[in-house]
Amino acid sequence: MKRALLLIRHTLRLIWQNIGVALRISIPWAVLTFAAVIVAAMLASMAQSGEAPGMALLSFAVFVGAFIVMLFGFGAAATAWHRYILLNELPSGFLPRPPSGLVWPYVGRAFVISLILMAVAIPAMMIFFILLGGITGEGANPSATIILGAVLVLNVLIQFVFMRLAISLPAVALGNRGFSISQAWKQSSSEKITIFWVVVIMTLVAGLVQAITGYGETGGDPAAMEQPGILIIVLQLALSWLYVMFGICILTTLYGVIVERREI
Repeated sequence: MKRALLLIRHTLRLIWQNIGVALRISIPWAVLTFAAVIVAAMLASMAQSGEAPGMALLSFAVFVGAFIVMLFGFGAAATAWHRYILLNELPSGFLPRPPSGLVWPYVGRAFVISLILMAVAIPAMMIFFILLGGITGEGANPSATIILGAVLVLNVLIQFVFMRLAISLPAVALGNRGFSISQAWKQSSSEKITIFWVVVIMTLVAGLVQAITGYGETGGDPAAMEQPGILIIVLQLALSWLYVMFGICILTTLYGVIVERREI
């Protein structure tokens, strides 16, 4: 766990020391995506109200466009960050993006990893809950605590597999497409205990943050939680951004340590 905490501290330091770059490569894409979603929602609302019946198809097209922008923006921001940390390369332009030909391969690799995770997660969930039913007894209803614990363990295991496979993503960002997903899995075995503890700490912190932001202003009242205050919304957005950037940056750190043999 000590090495995991060291990697987490190093990653947070990288983000803090380069906060301007992190915001510059991510916020423009996030704003563009958000604006497209808002426009699509407005068009959909107009179509449903009957004010503009022909807007339904246009709304769908804008939603699809927003989704594509989101995928490209995520790929561009992640690729730019990997290249900035590992190569000290800073992209230019209002919508910062790395050299052409890198973003969509990055998104494609992430999609393949997602498919692998689905192939692993679905059978694992089935086996997990069958075993859970056997432990609690046939016909018995497991308590909420047992279910929560089971879901937490399963979530950690899935994220553990993802992080080991996703170490191949920075390689794609650097133009090294020959570094395969299987190579990432094999090489990351040297740090598998560290990666496991990183995932455990990330999961616990994310759960704690969600509990605080979800119940902080409401005292746990479900009715009040339906309309969170503006402060909570801003805090949730900021923490969501930090969590995403941390996920991208920890992969950069792990790639540097495991593949490039860098010291931290």
